[in-house]
Amino acid sequence: MIVSRFPYPLEKGDKLRAFQHLSYLNQAGHEVYLIALSDENVSEQSKAKIQSLCASVQIIKLSFLNRVMNLVFSFFQWFAFTSWIFLQQKHS
Repeated sequence: MIVSRFPYPLEKGDKLRAFQHLSYLNQAGHEVYLIALSDENVSEQSKAKIQSLCASVQIIKLSFLNRVMNLVFSFFQWFAFTSWIFLQQKHS
């Protein structure tokens, strides 16, 4: 499962929706592999909560500078404006 934000803590609707999907898939017996983008540090408690529902959790940290640069470059490309926020050449 790929999400645009780490799905915990449950403070926004997209996080709640992703968390509910993870919970449902886990309860249905599926092995879930999560890839989440994050523009902030994720606490150990949040990681532990999500890791209890997933076989694997990968967090890709997006820096503020990189997001701003991608938005500037988006004006000169044929991609959707918001898609450039998440594009990154090097994953940390």
